[in-house]
Amino acid sequence: MQVRLCWFFALCLALSGPLGLLSQELVSGKIVDERSAAALPFASVVIKGSGKGVAADIDGRFQISLPKGSDVS
Repeated sequence: MQVRLCWFFALCLALSGPLGLLSQELVSGKIVDERSAAALPFASVVIKGSGKGVAADIDGRFQISLPKGSDVS
């Protein structure tokens, strides 16, 4: 009985990881200058209040995974 209970908890833990990914959104885009429309390489995109962020690539493109309902600035 105790072995079955351990396997049950191990299975629940293994399956709970992917479920957390379902509540994530992938946001991607390109950061450009408002006036010139030129790409802004290596600009930062940060999830407000989390400290999690990414830097754009040399072409101003970025991708970030964030919890649904998060505010990006």
